[in-house]
Amino acid sequence: MMTTMTTITFANNQKELDRKIEQITQDHERLNPESTVELSFLNPKLEEIHFLPHHTTQLLIGIRIVANDDK
Repeated sequence: MMTTMTTITFANNQKELDRKIEQITQDHERLNPESTVELSFLNPKLEEIHFLPHHTTQLLIGIRIVANDDK
């Protein structure tokens, strides 16, 4: 079984983004311990993320949860 979903998050810098990505991953791994959690940057794409002083960046994150027996 595979489940896909999206979430919106906000970050002011790379350190904050890394922390939020780790938290999203851990939350879904805790809820789905028998599955693999994969994240992807939908908008903007990873290579298009540029943090600017005094601006918050909004990011749309794709979440894919794949049951380990489906691999």
